[in-house]
Amino acid sequence: MKNFLKRPTMALSVLLASSSLQALPVYINEFHYDNQGADQNEFVEIAGLSGTDLLGWQLEFYNGNNGRRYMSWDLSGSFSDQQAGYGVLPFTGSGGLQNGGNDGIALVNNLGDLVQFISYEGSLVATNGSALGATSIDVGVVESPSTALGSSIQLSGTGESSEAFAWVLGQASQGAFNTDQLYQAPIVSGPVVPDIPTFTEPGSNPDVVSVPEPASLSLLGLGLLLLGQIRRGAKMRS
Repeated sequence: MKNFLKRPTMALSVLLASSSLQALPVYINEFHYDNQGADQNEFVEIAGLSGTDLLGWQLEFYNGNNGRRYMSWDLSGSFSDQQAGYGVLPFTGSGGLQNGGNDGIALVNNLGDLVQFISYEGSLVATNGSALGATSIDVGVVESPSTALGSSIQLSGTGESSEAFAWVLGQASQGAFNTDQLYQAPIVSGPVVPDIPTFTEPGSNPDVVSVPEPASLSLLGLGLLLLGQIRRGAKMRS
């Protein structure tokens, strides 16, 4: 602990890195679960900051009838920079998504923490799994046996984070940002540097900065101080 405190720069770097990791935006960006005829091409797409590694993350799927998890998918891979520093990764599994109602999808990080819990055709309360006790957020958009093949429920809009987008039904675009989804890079403000006053004499070159000469009183005080130091040094030597 003492060694850690002796290095304030290192301590600050560790704290900033930890807070940055916790703040990384990773969320469900698109999914498909029902269409005309036999269900095809079911998937869930995750969006996040480029460079974020999903190794150890999971998707858990919940039954709306009893709130229990019925399936999970292991995630992996890192986001590339596809738009303004963000990217997307689509995932599929050996089993298909249930057709509702009020079935849920939970995004769980590599520490086992619940990151997001959404549902379609109503909300539910999870009775087991990583989302135990949590209430899902209904996306408010549904697919049905009449939904055209190649459709998906996806986020749309313009902004800097998932909160800026809204769920819509549109053409599936797994592996790419949605048709009407535009990410804006966050605006980072730098420190404000105050103006440094300059002193120029009339008729002089304004590009040359000059400092006013000290007043004679200041020079006198400086001389007296120096003289006192010399006298004290002489007494000590004697």
